[in-house]
Amino acid sequence: MGLTDKFVKGIKLIDKAQTYFDINGLCLEVTPTGLKSWKLKYFAAGEDTRVTLGPWPEVTLRQARVLAETQRQELEKPPDPEKSLFQTLADDWAERFLGKYVPKGTGF
Repeated sequence: MGLTDKFVKGIKLIDKAQTYFDINGLCLEVTPTGLKSWKLKYFAAGEDTRVTLGPWPEVTLRQARVLAETQRQELEKPPDPEKSLFQTLADDWAERFLGKYVPKGTGF
């Protein structure tokens, strides 16, 4: 069973970091200072890896699930031999965040 909006909103802080798992690798990490971040946990190159999807409440549970599914689909694609890993990650970041925070027509 996955997380609910009510549960996420009601999480109580403790003196150490906590991780709450949803479905299909999505999790919510909560710091002792109260920062809540959505992350996608997956296994790659022999290691557990986590990708930050965004902070709660700016990114809702529903949005985090959509972002996690999109990210999983991207991870399943074969790598483009013309692009470096850095370029792939930079393009992904720019697509997700610059479009949200940089006004259109500014040259970015």
